[in-house]
Amino acid sequence: PATQEEFTCYMAHLMNKKRPKKIPGFIVKLVIGRDLYEVININCKISNAKAKKLLDWKPAYPSYREGLENVIEEMNNREPYFS
Repeated sequence: PATQEEFTCYMAHLMNKKRPKKIPGFIVKLVIGRDLYEVININCKISNAKAKKLLDWKPAYPSYREGLENVIEEMNNREPYFS
């Protein structure tokens, strides 16, 4: 499991970017509203155990870190849309 912050910071690290800055919650609420703020900050822990059991499925990568590393590498290796 990983928080959104951990995921985002690891992605920035892989992309050689700075850690994203935090915006105080009260400012975000003012801009997007309290309800949407609550939705995007909800804890959505999920498990793939049921898919593994019912479908005899195995994830392609042991964790999000390895999968994200692969995605970023593929993005860096593809042809740019505009030359």
